Amino acid sequence: MSPGLALIIWQCLPNLVAYPGDDTLTLVAGDSWAEVGLCEPTLVNHGGPRDLWAVVEDARNRWEAAGRPGIERFGITVEPDRQWVWLDSPVGAVTC
Repeated sequence: MSPGLALIIWQCLPNLVAYPGDDTLTLVAGDSWAEVGLCEPTLVNHGGPRDLWAVVEDARNRWEAAGRPGIERFGITVEPDRQWVWLDSPVGAVTC
């Protein structure tokens, strides 16, 4: 996975934990989870109040629409009362 895509996913799901297996990848964030097979074609199973896989797909669509940016195009700004990840400029905050 591209580090740029991973950063967008992390921005959208900051408490995400990934558990790679031999044939599957399981994602957990809070009380929601998704499990996807690593071979194509595959099925995605998910549960909990939030559809994690939909968030991952949306993040991938945003990354693709931005031209598949690499990690070098991202920055992080930290101020005393907030912080944000941005693409190409601190005024271009990555939002979910």
